[in-house]
Amino acid sequence: IKMQSVLLIGQSNMSGRGDLDTVEKIYDPRIKMMRNYEFVPMVEPIHIASRGGAGIGASFAKGFVESFDCEVGLIPCAEGGTSLADWAVGGELYNEAVKSAKAAMETTELCAILWHQGESDQNNENYAAQLEVIFDSMIAELGLDADKLVIVTGELFGTRSDKVHRGQLEILGQQYKNYGIASSDGLKVFDVTTHFDAPSLRVFGYRYFDIFYNCITGGHYDYVDNVEYYRIATAESDDVKELIVSKNFDSMATGAPKETGCSFNAKAGSITVEELTPIEKYIKLTNGYDESLGYTVDTHFDIMGTVAADSIFVLKAKFKIEEGFDAEIALLKLIDSNNKTIQSVTVGRDGKLYAKHTGDNAYSKDLGYSLDVWEWTEIKVVIDLKNNQRKIFIQGNEVLSDAVAVGETSGRKISKVRVVQYSIKTGYGTLCVDDYKCYIPEKNVFLNYICDQEFDGIENGIYNSQTDFTGIHFRNFSDKGYATVTDDADNPDDKVVALTTNGSNPYIDLMKTINAGTTFVIEGKFKLGENYAAVCDLLKPTPSSGAFRLVRLEKDGAIYNWDYDTGALGVKLCQLSETEWTTVTIVCDLENNVKDVYINGVLVAAGLKVYQDGITDTRLTKVRIAQFSSGNGTLYIDYVRYWYAE
Repeated sequence: IKMQSVLLIGQSNMSGRGDLDTVEKIYDPRIKMMRNYEFVPMVEPIHIASRGGAGIGASFAKGFVESFDCEVGLIPCAEGGTSLADWAVGGELYNEAVKSAKAAMETTELCAILWHQGESDQNNENYAAQLEVIFDSMIAELGLDADKLVIVTGELFGTRSDKVHRGQLEILGQQYKNYGIASSDGLKVFDVTTHFDAPSLRVFGYRYFDIFYNCITGGHYDYVDNVEYYRIATAESDDVKELIVSKNFDSMATGAPKETGCSFNAKAGSITVEELTPIEKYIKLTNGYDESLGYTVDTHFDIMGTVAADSIFVLKAKFKIEEGFDAEIALLKLIDSNNKTIQSVTVGRDGKLYAKHTGDNAYSKDLGYSLDVWEWTEIKVVIDLKNNQRKIFIQGNEVLSDAVAVGETSGRKISKVRVVQYSIKTGYGTLCVDDYKCYIPEKNVFLNYICDQEFDGIENGIYNSQTDFTGIHFRNFSDKGYATVTDDADNPDDKVVALTTNGSNPYIDLMKTINAGTTFVIEGKFKLGENYAAVCDLLKPTPSSGAFRLVRLEKDGAIYNWDYDTGALGVKLCQLSETEWTTVTIVCDLENNVKDVYINGVLVAAGLKVYQDGITDTRLTKVRIAQFSSGNGTLYIDYVRYWYAE
């Protein structure tokens, strides 16, 4: 069978905004994608301008090669944020799609057009007629047989796919023999109303292919038609209760790594991101010799993710060494909030794996395994901080059950994991790392969440910076300003934070990093106390120095945008209440310095600035949920969360 090709056009959900770390990878040598008007093996993201996201095309192609056992080429021409007018015949997008399709048709047979667009035109009552002009012109210019070509369109999310848009798609279907509309029923979005998340886009792609398959064969493609989130398997359970960090490094560019949430320190050595296959990458570390010191020095990298005191949690990663290895390296080393270390596993200069305790200068136990040059070795450490117990598993086999450390571990809060640390004054060696995970076992969670905090795990009472609830920082000023965890007046089973000021500036931080240049969503619920008369910044992302001011609550109880151009209050966004909770959601695009604000799920302001012009470093270390600056009053806060929107 001649290689087939499929044209992908439309806007952002076709190009892809889904987080690729939350879904299983799709890779098949029979699936190709177009780059520079030539077909190459497909790797995601398929669309260059998709911000690194999953789209509809990959799962469509997976269904195609599994069903027809032939090669298929994807022609990615979708562009986020575009209207139907942007796709008009003779326009830049239209011309590029036709040019790309013609290049594909030199070696393939174009069998389908996949279209997903409409968020910018959801109330356009001439949508069908205008899109028909575009399709008919493409068919004519490409010399296609309209009776053989399959055209598949798709619904928008939820209420956005209302009667107008859905009805227009149905009208369009009357004009073409092989046509169908992929349903968005049951799919989920990661922002508020627009962009499907990656698991949903996987299903959406299968739904698109099912329509194509039915048009060609009269049958249906057998696939799982429900949104399933990728889960991490463990020896104890197939679920996780809370995923703290998951890093497979596949979304990172090759070369020297620069990623917020990880700290890389090569000193005289080197750390690089290497390609294992077209869709898999890993970290490669080598130590080096410092001539000024006269010995080999430390090379290490940390992954930042707090673990609450007295937790039971799991660390897991894969390691291998390169030929000529002759170094000593600590693996999966814990660092607590006081910068004290807890050792886990060490690889010796002989390549063997040993268990080691904090305070020991010698290996405590030979674990009976060595790292290999050719094969990955998976190391997993289950840690019980409260009871000072740990279990070490290598290649899935339990090899040791003993104490976590010499001395007490109860009450110690973990701030990060030093995944790799070379010892100084030892030999040279190269170590490779992949598939690092840190999690609390037993329950499934959404993997794109950075922080999800309802405060329900905290006892009532006044809290300060010494709270043992790691990841939350309360800053109090005696009776002039303080944070109290209390029962919600309307729901005694629900804990909330009451932040009170008497002329001081108490505040609350959530300590979880946000990568530079990303788009993320931050959200919280707020309610006023009686006689509120204070000024308070809300939902402030905080870089390593300074802060971004998004919105401000004023003494009148209203929330306003902060206008960087004037350095003063901008547009009024909403009025808070003493009796009803108000949900404030802000979508922040750090790369383009743009934010959109939603109040109770309704967009009230778009295209506002996230930060002052001229800022170049947008790496964020935390979010300041609320910080008073003047006045008197109490603000109630609940269910604060933030997550990546791509």
